[in-house]
Amino acid sequence: MKNLFLLSFLACFLFLGNHAFAQNNDKIISQSLLISIKKHNATQTEYITKVDEEANHFDIEKFISENIATADIRIVGSIIAWGKTTRINFDSKKLDAQNGCNIFCKKIIEVKKTPLLGVQVIATDDLDGVLVETVFEGSAAEAAGIEQGDIIYYVDDTVIQSGCDLTMEMNDSEVGQVVDIHVGEKGHQRIVPAILGYKILENITYQYCCPSEVALENNKINANDLTVFPNPTRGLTELKFQTSTRGDLKIYITDVAGQRIYQHTINDFKGFYNESIDLTKYASGVYFLQMIQGENIWTEKIVLQKI
Repeated sequence: MKNLFLLSFLACFLFLGNHAFAQNNDKIISQSLLISIKKHNATQTEYITKVDEEANHFDIEKFISENIATADIRIVGSIIAWGKTTRINFDSKKLDAQNGCNIFCKKIIEVKKTPLLGVQVIATDDLDGVLVETVFEGSAAEAAGIEQGDIIYYVDDTVIQSGCDLTMEMNDSEVGQVVDIHVGEKGHQRIVPAILGYKILENITYQYCCPSEVALENNKINANDLTVFPNPTRGLTELKFQTSTRGDLKIYITDVAGQRIYQHTINDFKGFYNESIDLTKYASGVYFLQMIQGENIWTEKIVLQKI
């Protein structure tokens, strides 16, 4: 019962977090983890919670590797950034055992755009609407004229009494859809149309990911170890990469004119890399991905085809 309560509570929190913040950069706002671990043949389950800094410094891959042989492990959590929410869902019982492999890495299950209004809200004392605490710059809410201190009473004809109500209404909408927001102060309501923006929702788990024998023997990766999918893409694409050498990894994306539109550096990297990249705001065309580690350079062409 305790486990079900904690998971239900966290699920509501994650659901709310998915739509609570505007999309403008990758600054992390909050992180949370709920871990349950039950030793084999034990009757009791241990529960561990990590939030913010503790969650940020918690090494999930290492924890799984160190306990997978002796316990059942369940991990759920979230990483909420301005423009992206990552949901974590790992269950050791769903793994297929692999002999001789005790290395784990992140695996993206799904990545998609989700509707975003761009406000942070709290419920009012009388549950008559939700109070807008923050309107984020560049959001659909800002463009619609919603202000801090406003109370949101309805979205279209749906009554809003909590942050979860607002989130669920957004979840039932579409990116780019126009919704009527009933806002104002007590006794002074107005209706404002808002064109919903988006943020990225990424669902991840963890999987066995031991390097192939060929990669270990040659101490390098092969061309097949760098993939971009989907490609062509309408904006969202997923990058998978692996290397058995250790060193700083630099990731660049440039357009045909050589202008760099994306860059990311991972210090002292070795192993598997699986991340999503959003190119939606750029024009249709051909772009070039470069992965650089020491003297090794790998390239891949990305075709962006927007409707």
